[in-house]
Amino acid sequence: MPRAIPPPPCLRGEVRLRRVAPTATRIDALPFAIERPSAYVVARNLVLATPGDGITIESDDVVLDLGGRTLTATAGGRNRIKTNGAVSNVRILGGTVLGWDIAINGLRTPSGRLSDFHARHGESGIVLGDGWIVERCSANRHRGQRHPRRERLDRP
Repeated sequence: MPRAIPPPPCLRGEVRLRRVAPTATRIDALPFAIERPSAYVVARNLVLATPGDGITIESDDVVLDLGGRTLTATAGGRNRIKTNGAVSNVRILGGTVLGWDIAINGLRTPSGRLSDFHARHGESGIVLGDGWIVERCSANRHRGQRHPRRERLDRP
């Protein structure tokens, strides 16, 4: 009988706080644009009450620590976390995303690392480029809408 894989910490109700860096920039509200290399930490559970993207990563060399927090969209948020273009050396750590069209949109970013992350109640869940490393993550209860690029790839 196969051994059951335990759920990520965010599903077990654990909040694992990480020390990203003593000088990490705190994210206290959405929307938020990351425009320079650094470490960023979400300070508390956040809600985006207007349409649009939650956190946009526009720089290389970024560590985004969700700190076990939950990010929620109440007004049709498009992308919870979005990487713009071919940014590199992006790491996104532990948290939960509820109710966004796309929880993480890193399709145009060729590589990165996503750890201890959970997405649910959205459209497409997690959309990443081919070189991303994904560990201890889950995505469920999505409405199943397919990403347009995936549809093109499936055609003969």
